[in-house]
Amino acid sequence: MAKAKKLPSGQWRTLVYDYTEILPDGQKKRHYESFTADTKAKSELMAAEFSNTKNRRNRNNLTLLEAMDKFIDLKSNVLSPSTIKEYRRLKNSVYKDIEHLPVHKLDKITIQKWVNDYAITHSPKSTKNAYQFLNSSIHLVDESINFKITLPQSIINELYTPTDDDICRICDYVREYDKDMLIAIYLGAFGALRRSEMCALTTDDIRDKNKLIINKGMIDNGREWIIKNYPKNDSSNRLVTFPDFVMEILPISGK
Repeated sequence: MAKAKKLPSGQWRTLVYDYTEILPDGQKKRHYESFTADTKAKSELMAAEFSNTKNRRNRNNLTLLEAMDKFIDLKSNVLSPSTIKEYRRLKNSVYKDIEHLPVHKLDKITIQKWVNDYAITHSPKSTKNAYQFLNSSIHLVDESINFKITLPQSIINELYTPTDDDICRICDYVREYDKDMLIAIYLGAFGALRRSEMCALTTDDIRDKNKLIINKGMIDNGREWIIKNYPKNDSSNRLVTFPDFVMEILPISGK
């Protein structure tokens, strides 16, 4: 924060950097705004208000595409690689009609029209995900922007849960010719493991005789397959107990 200095007149003045001018000879000249007041606190307050307005104005000059790039860059180390990969895919493919617009020129009508057009060829879930990324990027640039957009109503899918008989029949079918598939079925049916968690298992994950610690997953970050550990406080961290016949067939069990 810029500090005020007392002038010979008794007033206080605070200088705030505004912009840099490139002179004809290539030299750079910095320009400042001056805020003079009767008190130090008032001078610095005026300067702070100018800085906040200037920063907000500069951010709003970013195009939607630039805002999305900024959002991805800031979140790349805190979100999963697969999420960042999906954001990049969305950015490069689905916002062509509005990506060139400055953020400050976007309004509710423009965004709602984009949502309506996108929803014609995409599911409600895909539309919601694409809009959330768009909205998060805009909100990063200017927190005061809050469009009240109507999204398509979610579709409730009726899911079928396999019975014990279903699982036995599938296991009998693959047992003779696809051991890897049989292992995957066992891990999914008896431990509710995700595919990424199955692929990330190692011998270090064995706990006692019949237990596996699940604390990581194998994911594609867009360039290669990597192992991503779950945070220590992640609810996905868990200890899973399996029947003997599951542990015996696992390559990591050494049997």
